[in-house]
Amino acid sequence: MKLNEHAVRAYNAKATNLVQKLIARPPRQNAKNPSFAIDAHISATIPFEELLNVRMSGSDREGNEASKSFYHNGQTFEICGEDYQILKRVAEGMHKTPELRDRVSVAMLASLIFDWIAENHKKTTTLSMTEYVLAELEPKIQDFEVWIPIAATRIQSEFGFGNMRIRTITRKMLDEWEAEVREARPDAAAGHDVFFQRWRKALLGLAAATMELRAEPDRAYELASAEAERTLAVLRCLSPYSCFPFTVNKSVPLGQESERGFQYFMTHQGRITFSSSGYEATPYDEWRIGEDSLEQMKSFGMDKFSALLKVKKTTGFQRDLLHALQLYGKSSTFTDPADKLTYILAPLDALLRSDRTQSIDDLADRLVMFVDKKASGRKEALIVIRAIYDRSLSFVHSEHTKKDLELLEKFMIIAWTFFINVIGNANIYESRLDFINDIDNAKYSGGLA
Repeated sequence: MKLNEHAVRAYNAKATNLVQKLIARPPRQNAKNPSFAIDAHISATIPFEELLNVRMSGSDREGNEASKSFYHNGQTFEICGEDYQILKRVAEGMHKTPELRDRVSVAMLASLIFDWIAENHKKTTTLSMTEYVLAELEPKIQDFEVWIPIAATRIQSEFGFGNMRIRTITRKMLDEWEAEVREARPDAAAGHDVFFQRWRKALLGLAAATMELRAEPDRAYELASAEAERTLAVLRCLSPYSCFPFTVNKSVPLGQESERGFQYFMTHQGRITFSSSGYEATPYDEWRIGEDSLEQMKSFGMDKFSALLKVKKTTGFQRDLLHALQLYGKSSTFTDPADKLTYILAPLDALLRSDRTQSIDDLADRLVMFVDKKASGRKEALIVIRAIYDRSLSFVHSEHTKKDLELLEKFMIIAWTFFINVIGNANIYESRLDFINDIDNAKYSGGLA
């Protein structure tokens, strides 16, 4: 890996200057006793000697990293404030280079730059900052296949979608992983049993979105995670869960599903006599994608959705359409009808209104063009669309009735039909305005749909 010579000199000069900006903090005095004592479970005790080479960081009130520090010769040395921002900008500048952009995360670069600052301060390295960072990076950058498990989703056979492959986490994979770890650590504690049991319970048989990348581990995960969220949002657009107010699609990266849980216990005469935990009932089933489901999704235009995700240089319309699909794909993950409706209306509005001066009638007239070719079907859809906009505040204020929910179901089917049909236009238009103008021209000709 090579960097531009002029940039290298600038980066090294800034990093060298930061060594001089290290602030020495005195040893911590005994902390002030808290106002009351707590009794918390202690999982492990780490000897102080093992912390001597640990890098520490501090955050601002918004949770963003705002400082880095290390311990040396009884003192803590820190980079903070504007000096930390300079360090961060150097990392961001290095990250923009083609050699590093898809290989290394900004966080990894910032950590390695700070490692060099610490080693330079200790006089344990003679390398320049960029030499040090690139040398440390070289063994970290490897070929990885990243697996992002998908909650509540199982497949009959693997398939490609967009830039990822959807595959099953098999018993064989987990068995081999456990066997290799146990062989390497034959003296491992019983905690290993709990560890692997927990992973098996969480993962066995689930689908995963997978992607091959060459990068350091953090950057590989960043890229695969972002692509998985984008891919799964578009994949959910093909799901029947998108058509019903009472169903919830949990096909999101594992850990992001928003199930409401509960945990409680009861006492009698001061002793715990009963306990319970679990999740509140959620009206959804696992999304099981068998061969028959796959064929059905292909009939809906699955290959066109997949192709759009693969486009590297998108047109303005393709970018707008992808953004709309990702918003719409979130609608089925919500339980509350108001949230579902919001995430359906927002992408429709973004695609079908050229500006804020246009009315809901303009949007509705364009939307029905993709719902039915017959005038009678379009008229029925218009009634539903205008009614759902009239009643939208009833959902926001939780004042909706059973009749409103029936109306919402009809509207959800209309919206789903629109997105299934609109994908066929992804390669036709350069911009959203071109798309809207063409709909308006075809409005009374019986075209589209």
